[in-house]
Amino acid sequence: FIASGADLSDGDFASIEAGHGAVGSTNHEFRFKTCHAGTVAEKLRILSAGGITFNGDSATANALDDYEEGTWSPVFTDDGTSGNSASSYGDRAGWYVKIGNFVNVWFRVGTINFSGFNTSHQAYIKGLPYVIKADTDRLNTGSLMLSNVNIDSGTVGIGILSNTGGGTNNSFFRMFQTIDNAVWVSIKVSQFTSGNNEIMGNFSYQTV
Repeated sequence: FIASGADLSDGDFASIEAGHGAVGSTNHEFRFKTCHAGTVAEKLRILSAGGITFNGDSATANALDDYEEGTWSPVFTDDGTSGNSASSYGDRAGWYVKIGNFVNVWFRVGTINFSGFNTSHQAYIKGLPYVIKADTDRLNTGSLMLSNVNIDSGTVGIGILSNTGGGTNNSFFRMFQTIDNAVWVSIKVSQFTSGNNEIMGNFSYQTV
């Protein structure tokens, strides 16, 4: 395919090409090329296995292969993988955008009613739309707002933390306090009052 109105006299023109690998290959792809100031260059490629690469890149690992928007249901719990979960919520909503393997999530939960929780446990939110990719020393952080939660004295900030550095993909995160001149500490279930609370947050992570 050749761009409409192209001057073919010098052999330089924008084009769309159907390409393939070695002779007899069953893998076929499209390559989109432009011509700028007399120089022809590939700008976009649709790989045979799916996904889009840019500027002559043909690596599958670099291909943009997904875009998705959706909702998810945050779960307030006293354990990331099992434990007890809240019985009801006055407000409960979650949204996400996934571009390739990059996920950005927003959420809001409020008037969380819970009973039978182990109050000495850390408070968790689980139910993420996609698992968080595990990697050595990988920590994922995000912004957080809390209402009617008994924060420790000396706290100068709060935030989201998901630690997947141990090598396990997971779909939950915890909430932490940054303490003045001290190590950060997790927010415990005991710091929440059942039926009178609200949590809002946003963070981004890489999925598998």
